[in-house]
Amino acid sequence: MTADAYIDGAGKPPDRGASARARPDSLFLPLRSSADTVGPMLEHGGHQAQHRHERRSLTEKVHVALKQDILSGRLGPDQPIVESALAQRFRVSKTPVREALRQLVHEGLVMVLPRKGYIVRPVGLADVMEVLALRRIVEPPLAAEAARRCTPEEAEGLHDLVAREAALRPSLDELRTSLEVHARIAALAGNRRAVAVVDSLLDETARVPWLSPRLRLGSSAEEHARIVEAIAAGEADEAARHMAAHLDDTRARTLVALGAG
Repeated sequence: MTADAYIDGAGKPPDRGASARARPDSLFLPLRSSADTVGPMLEHGGHQAQHRHERRSLTEKVHVALKQDILSGRLGPDQPIVESALAQRFRVSKTPVREALRQLVHEGLVMVLPRKGYIVRPVGLADVMEVLALRRIVEPPLAAEAARRCTPEEAEGLHDLVAREAALRPSLDELRTSLEVHARIAALAGNRRAVAVVDSLLDETARVPWLSPRLRLGSSAEEHARIVEAIAAGEADEAARHMAAHLDDTRARTLVALGAG
């Protein structure tokens, strides 16, 4: 750009001082430092993050308690779930209760009834057979992988768990310990996504006793012991074979116990 571009129509350079004097004072406010602007923003963001964390903690508290109630039978199949009653019970607002219920819906333990609310999802024979069929697909390969990865210390822990199971009489404690054996084996395979799938299937299996008050499936400790022996010995194929046989037997015993076999 030439110097002529800076000359006004009268042939004189523009009076920059006069132009500056004509500007409103607001245009010349002192600049705020980054600390002045960023500090309050970070403080506000910190409060929001803390609020979200507290809400997640409340949601998790409600979720864990309700899930335990369902798996233990304190909340039985088809039982209505009232948000306001839960909010009062846990001394929280309805928001964490609603979020916890959404999680349970996603996990298949609770159902939403349009315009009616929530109920504990009923358990039927078809549900049990689907769960056992999926376990039959997923768990044998995980047992094989556990055999490849298991350390002597982990194998000892499995042996102790099965021994504890064998010492229990048929009861909900025995069932929970039995399912813990399966969860522990899945965890040893080192696949986090597979563990999440197995945990969900085991939660469904834990509800099988509510199909019939007198349902007795018998102990699985001996079958578990064979699986664990193969895992401890590093025999992947044997571990998978014993797990598959155990799940086939569990399916057959469940059908007989429910009068459907």
